[in-house]
Amino acid sequence: MSRPHSTALFLAGHLALAAVVGGVLAGPPGALLAMVAVVVLAVSGARVASRMILRLRGAVRLGPRTAPRLFSRVRWLARRANIPTPALYLTRTADANAVSLDLGGGQGAVMVTDGLLRLLDPDEVEGVLAHEVAHLAHRDSSLLAVTALLGRGVVLALEVAIWLALVVAFLTGAGGLVLLKLIGVAFVTPLALAALQQGLSRSREYEADRRAAQLTGRPWALASALQRLGARHSGLLARAGGSDDTPTWLRSHPPTSERIRRLMRGPDRALGPQASAARWMTSLQG
Repeated sequence: MSRPHSTALFLAGHLALAAVVGGVLAGPPGALLAMVAVVVLAVSGARVASRMILRLRGAVRLGPRTAPRLFSRVRWLARRANIPTPALYLTRTADANAVSLDLGGGQGAVMVTDGLLRLLDPDEVEGVLAHEVAHLAHRDSSLLAVTALLGRGVVLALEVAIWLALVVAFLTGAGGLVLLKLIGVAFVTPLALAALQQGLSRSREYEADRRAAQLTGRPWALASALQRLGARHSGLLARAGGSDDTPTWLRSHPPTSERIRRLMRGPDRALGPQASAARWMTSLQG
């Protein structure tokens, strides 16, 4: 499915879900109001959500003085992707993660954790940064932020509606049918939201991987990072006594093994990890 088509399907799906929730709660006026809310969030939600994430994570902005090598690498990748240099943020957590954010006004940001920087070697970090820069170049960050915001908004509206229906039913003895409808919608909505997000995310992640490999010329670096991050995730689950048995169609990201397979079957798959950390550091000085 093409990018415009997947975006249109995503927005149509959220409009439909919002209309169902609003319609069950307040009839046609409620459905119309819910759809208007979805449109407003879709237009302005990305930048609001991104800034909220930075505040909630206690992210610290990095620059050419505080993190010269890391900032230089982000700037180099942005130039290759033909986008403005994104702001670079660091958050202090053992979680190994990176995310791209839309701050509005054409300004993007990449947030990394110190857990990620400790876990990966410089080549792997570059691969992850290139993946996030690719998301910014494709404007995926805005859409994925809106996805999360809309999903939370629809679920929150459902929770409020169910509690209101419970209060009305308790006080008046009426509204039982509405409550049953809401409970039914509450069971279906999370699955529908997960399916919408997974369908959107899968194609965007594969494309960002492909573009990242082009930006760095070293697809094996991102593949190695994905493998290491996947192994860490599996290890954490094992120590917690759990397992990642979420159905594939409900996961927000494609399977790591498939992402690695696609990266290594590309035109540069023969390239190996000849570039050492020392070579990477040397390249930043050039």
